[in-house]
Amino acid sequence: MAEADGVLGASGARLAVANLLVDIGDLDNTVGNIHSKSGVHVKGHVAPGLVLDSQRDVIVDQNVEDATIKASGSITIKGGIRGRHSEIFTPGNLTTNFIENAAVFANGDINVTRSIINSTVACNGAIFAGSAKARHAAVMGGELTAHRLIEVVELGSPAFARTLVRLGIPQEQRRQLNQLQADVDARDRELLELDQLEARYRTRGDAGATDVRRRIALTRTALAEQRAAQQAALAALRRQLSASGHGHLVVHKRVFPGVVVSINAATFTVTAEYGRGRFSFADDAVRFHPG
Repeated sequence: MAEADGVLGASGARLAVANLLVDIGDLDNTVGNIHSKSGVHVKGHVAPGLVLDSQRDVIVDQNVEDATIKASGSITIKGGIRGRHSEIFTPGNLTTNFIENAAVFANGDINVTRSIINSTVACNGAIFAGSAKARHAAVMGGELTAHRLIEVVELGSPAFARTLVRLGIPQEQRRQLNQLQADVDARDRELLELDQLEARYRTRGDAGATDVRRRIALTRTALAEQRAAQQAALAALRRQLSASGHGHLVVHKRVFPGVVVSINAATFTVTAEYGRGRFSFADDAVRFHPG
């Protein structure tokens, strides 16, 4: 029994009823962009260049091609997502059949029935690409980022397409980590520029050169203090993330060379073909465990 009218959706063993009030066929130029406070059900496809923005759930029965979908609830695309101009955003879960050359971001889990090809896919939950029983399901090329788990059937391709997989750090903390590292790198560049500037005035003995060198020394002290504080914050965040647990990458069939697996700050580059197994973080390194 459902508590309310709506559309029944299934994700694995979970059932949910979406409150859908906007019901259309194809979302194309004859309809135009949609900005809705209600849920939206597109019974056809979403055409290139269109924007669908809903404050609730979104269901699309066919494909999304070179379009943008934003939802405040979950997103279900029963076809697939295709095109370099396709962008999907949801604070909930996303379920779809395939993702090709697209960008997908979710705060929950991402469930893909078949393959993810040359796409940027990121979430704060888990990413599932196929299942252990799937005959054809793969992740080839692009970047996958998840907090706790990525589970795939095949990873990479025989053509050695570079496939980057990141785990273990939530998106917000990853942004903080990247920003702190960028700040430290910026201070290093500024300190190097000061050293080069000072070298030009070192051989001059006039009063003007002495004054410039004094100001350089004061600036260097201030920059060094900033860098030390940023470096300490970076180290503290890394310790915090290291103590909070680590993600896992599960592969049901095989992994090809060209795959790069990053868990926390450690990286593992695959140089030979592996079979079924799991990548995990242990002893400050990423390790592959067969079986």
